[in-house]
Amino acid sequence: MKIKYYKFIKNFLPSFIFYPLFFSTRYSLNSKFSQSGVMALPSIIVISLLILIAGIGIASSGFFENMMSYGDVNSKKSLVYAEAGAEDAFERLVKNKNCSCSSYTLNFDNGSAAIAVSGDASSKTIVSEGAVSDKKRKVQVVVSFDANDKATQISWQEITN
Repeated sequence: MKIKYYKFIKNFLPSFIFYPLFFSTRYSLNSKFSQSGVMALPSIIVISLLILIAGIGIASSGFFENMMSYGDVNSKKSLVYAEAGAEDAFERLVKNKNCSCSSYTLNFDNGSAAIAVSGDASSKTIVSEGAVSDKKRKVQVVVSFDANDKATQISWQEITN
């Protein structure tokens, strides 16, 4: 009965599964072959862990680099919005130096510009603050008016804190 069972299994199982299970004399603990490959599994595990750690390090540095560039893009957008607000206020002053635009807000797709205009009849100061997410930048424009009410831009600068 055992012989028929062995022949049945031998015909249907591949040799790499069949031989170690049923003919274990070659692979006995006392054999010189029993110790070959003992360090293979720990070596593979250590090498795999080193590759995994290197991969995680590369992926995380890319993630942080992406987050920093995203913040830089938002900062540049907020400066553009601040400049757009200052240009809008300047154009309003050119059309009418006595305009009632002391403070107002311009809304954009993903940000805004808060504009404040102050000064007297001969000189006005425009302060525009652009904001995108948590990034804010300010621009200050000084405009003077001559006797003919012609507007002249005296200065245009970014205000840093």
